[in-house]
Amino acid sequence: MKKSYTVLIVLLLCFLCPMPAEIQAKTAAMTKKQIYRQISDNLMKRKKEFTIPCKRTALAESIVRRINCGDEESYFSVFFDMAQEIDDKKTTDDGGYLFGLIDQASCYYDRAGLHFYSVTYFETLSQTRKVNERVKRLAKSIMKKKSTKYGRILLAYGTVTDLVKYDSGKKFLSSAYGGFYKNKTVCNGYALMMYKLLMRMDIPCEFVSGKIKNGKKWQLHAWNIVKYRGKWYELDACSDDGDDDYIYTDYFMKCRKTMKKTHKPDFGYRTKAFKTKYKMGTKDIELRIEIR
Repeated sequence: MKKSYTVLIVLLLCFLCPMPAEIQAKTAAMTKKQIYRQISDNLMKRKKEFTIPCKRTALAESIVRRINCGDEESYFSVFFDMAQEIDDKKTTDDGGYLFGLIDQASCYYDRAGLHFYSVTYFETLSQTRKVNERVKRLAKSIMKKKSTKYGRILLAYGTVTDLVKYDSGKKFLSSAYGGFYKNKTVCNGYALMMYKLLMRMDIPCEFVSGKIKNGKKWQLHAWNIVKYRGKWYELDACSDDGDDDYIYTDYFMKCRKTMKKTHKPDFGYRTKAFKTKYKMGTKDIELRIEIR
């Protein structure tokens, strides 16, 4: 009988003294946006290990499966989804830029939630701050020289290809920091540089991951899409960099019909949802030289 009274008292105390809000939050179910928000917030702080205290849902299991399956496109899809879900208009450090900075990550699920570990990045927080400082100066210079959106996109394109020499020698060279401060980077860095420059000038731009055709083989690649006159067009500064003083435009402001011969974006970019959100142009933008 004593045991029954004890249980009753404990239950009554639990009812009268509810669980603190912070503990409740830790055990509550999370929406898709809440999960991706916490992942993004931790990555923005460049955390190497962190836990998302969410319940074991279909989404949580999908994240673990995609990250650990060994398929690069499935792995990248987790961070692509995060970038699409969480993109704060007050900063250019999250969204597509953050997606492009993730080097490697592993993940598993346990009682505590979704656990990420061994997370590595192409750029540190301090390096990203330096990138923003450099971009601010360059964007200001470009906007002084060019008054039209087209002129600014073209000059930004030329600025990036003029600054950088393609070099795949070191890991940090996969970043915008490598391009802006070391003058060396790979496709990933070119795409991040273009993203930062155009977004700084209020020209909508997205980072694109996928593959490029090299002979008979397809290899990992990154490039951009940019919004112009209400439609989105593709540009690939890396492939147009001839390491000389000339601005090549073979991959500048092209439609999907033109680019699909050599560029294959990852699955997320080929979905109906993405195509609805980003209305792609159906014809290439004709190259023109502006005097103002």
